[in-house]
Amino acid sequence: MDHKDHIILMSFSLPVKIIKKDDGSFTMKSSNSMLYPLIFKRKDKGIKNFTWIGWPQYFPKDEDEKQRIKILLN
Repeated sequence: MDHKDHIILMSFSLPVKIIKKDDGSFTMKSSNSMLYPLIFKRKDKGIKNFTWIGWPQYFPKDEDEKQRIKILLN
């Protein structure tokens, strides 16, 4: 593998979870998993292109929330 490679990961959960704060804004918090540190070590070896497909552990209540979460995750 080299720096041009791209890894697509599919898992039930993302390595972060979305939390809605009392003021209605969103924040991200790291998820706890033994898998995630192993995956991110690949970055240290030169693999920089990741696409992670999974659930952010929050269900948006409407389209506005969905769009704000998408922006936060990008």
